[in-house]
Amino acid sequence: MKPVLQSLLLADHVYSDQATGKKIIAGVFNRVQRMKAPPKPPEGEAPRPVPIPAGGLASTPFVYMAITELHGKCDFILELTDLAENNGLFKVGFTVDCKDPLQTVEVHFPIPALALPHAGVYSLGLLWKDELLGALRILAADIEPPPAPPAAEERAAQ
Repeated sequence: MKPVLQSLLLADHVYSDQATGKKIIAGVFNRVQRMKAPPKPPEGEAPRPVPIPAGGLASTPFVYMAITELHGKCDFILELTDLAENNGLFKVGFTVDCKDPLQTVEVHFPIPALALPHAGVYSLGLLWKDELLGALRILAADIEPPPAPPAAEERAAQ
């Protein structure tokens, strides 16, 4: 029998309450904003630094999964795929060991930062024996970079 994926979430962080064993899943998301590349400077002009937007750079997200119907030791692969290019961006392998198939096992861990190469649709999928058990669609959208600070000559002219 194959395992059953009951839940697959992407979050800013997942905490475990030591007293109760409950998972606290903070900042669940399935959309990512990418900073568009700034426009190229005119010929002969040096590029201007682009300020980092409020909130800073994207951090390492966490994945949370609830899996049941586990029969002993099971190896899984979590894979991020660019659906436009049908190209795998990263894979993370992990093993879960559970003797009771009626148990639901909760798994959570940090994954690599989502450095998505372009706006579009991506899939974060869980594979067992090369079979896709389930996936989370991730939508990436471009946002405009904040305006660059004026060059020294422009500040002097003001």
